[in-house]
Amino acid sequence: MKCLFPKDLEEYLLNVLNANSDIDYFSFPSIRKGTFTSDDLLQLAQRQFTDLYIENDKCFERVVLLNHTGNILELNCNKKFWIVCKSAEAEFFCSYPDGRAEILIIEI
Repeated sequence: MKCLFPKDLEEYLLNVLNANSDIDYFSFPSIRKGTFTSDDLLQLAQRQFTDLYIENDKCFERVVLLNHTGNILELNCNKKFWIVCKSAEAEFFCSYPDGRAEILIIEI
């Protein structure tokens, strides 16, 4: 998990989630009510990766949380996403339900 969430980032995310856990926006059906843990962060990451699309195709064919091997995520991306990510000029347009939009650049 340390490569996905370095310790400082993990602590920050847990503080934000726990400080706001009474707000509906920070309520997640797959996570029980109470104090968020490192395992909960991985579950959220798993859900986020599962819901990523490029055009109308899922970016990842398989996103699995492997609890038995030390809580890591196994990610298998689709071929289209892999090719785009390998491009040094790739930019991703991210749109949100509330109308906000961002451009994301992946540096490899």
